[in-house]
Amino acid sequence: QAGTPELTLKAKYSKETGRLALKIHQSCPDTPGQAEKVPFHIPLKLAIFDEEGRPQLSNRDGRETFEHCLELRESTNKFFFDQVSKKPIISVLRDFSAPVLVSMQRKSNELALLARHDTDEFNRWDAVQQLATNVALKLIRCHQKKQSLKLDEDFLETIAETLARISDDCSLQAATLSLPAETELGQKMDVIDVDAIHAVRQFMRRSIADVFESELMTVMGSCTATTAYKFDAWSCGQRRLKNVCLSYLMELQTDEIVSQCYNQFLNADNMTDTLTSFQILSNHDCPQRLQAIDNFYERFSIYSLTLDKWFSVQATSRLPNTGEVVCDLVRHQDFTLKNPNKVRALIGAFCFGNQVRFHCATGSGYKLLADTVLDLDPVNPQIAARLLSSMSLWHKFDEQRKSVMRHHLSRIANTQDLSSDTYEIAKKSLEH
Repeated sequence: QAGTPELTLKAKYSKETGRLALKIHQSCPDTPGQAEKVPFHIPLKLAIFDEEGRPQLSNRDGRETFEHCLELRESTNKFFFDQVSKKPIISVLRDFSAPVLVSMQRKSNELALLARHDTDEFNRWDAVQQLATNVALKLIRCHQKKQSLKLDEDFLETIAETLARISDDCSLQAATLSLPAETELGQKMDVIDVDAIHAVRQFMRRSIADVFESELMTVMGSCTATTAYKFDAWSCGQRRLKNVCLSYLMELQTDEIVSQCYNQFLNADNMTDTLTSFQILSNHDCPQRLQAIDNFYERFSIYSLTLDKWFSVQATSRLPNTGEVVCDLVRHQDFTLKNPNKVRALIGAFCFGNQVRFHCATGSGYKLLADTVLDLDPVNPQIAARLLSSMSLWHKFDEQRKSVMRHHLSRIANTQDLSSDTYEIAKKSLEH
């Protein structure tokens, strides 16, 4: 069956009897040709902790253990755990036991506890991401009401714990420190407020940099290589963690950090550090950003695939003038609609990877996309249709943006001699 199953978990605990009742409902959204889905057979591994973060033994079907693997076979499944002596904190989907989406109501302190004490690394990362998402959504509501913003103490303690943790997997530590993307936060909202999402996410990044400046500097220093470049898991993880710390510190915009970032860009002995520092600089309005743009082009313009990165980095910059920059780059001597890689690198990166600038209130991003789709359709209808799908969720935005997107979708759908690929995307999008 097509589609990703969704699990909804509800827990009920009785301290008097020591019994935990867990009700799990599974569903799967309709997909083309499959409106009705039968229940999947899903393995769901979970464990139970107490409020101190210690594993709790529990009894299910006569088996006492810390970790249980449940088998879901029905639309609604019920499981009972006995001898649970303390209030349970449930760690669900351990080891990513199945490719499913899980929904479960959790308090911030419960997520923070799992983020600090869960013995499963995937769930520890997932708990931080859920906590950061909840914090961001709460702050977005405050921003919309023009209220002051303040980070949750549980979230700050979790970041502190993550920075202090001595991990064998620096790559996982880097992923744990990274905030959910703006597009991910938008998916959690009934009406996507791109400006509020961007403002809140930037507030969170700047706040983390302010509070943990010394810790970020320490971790970054410990991950800075003193030997020649190596390509192995440990070295890759250290580079990733170092660059995550650098990206946070750049929010402070101190001369020292900006210079350090630019020096890394100039002197790195590997493309990871070169490209990442270029990406970081592209988000800040400083002289080094323009120097990096020119320098990167001079060094790598003869390499077609690396030049694609040059286009993408500029297209995904968070600076307010990015839409104008993309319009200028469309006329660049190295850009052509006949090269699918260049189209994806510039227009695709802008439409799919830069939510706040593509969806700017003026509607200029939508016009750029629509004009490009109409020019591209006779040349490569598959790529044109793919680009157009970036407006398929137009109905989830505010009325002003919806109106402009609907106008451009209609303009494309009503164009004569349009390919069937592009027409189908435009037509189906308008049917929402």
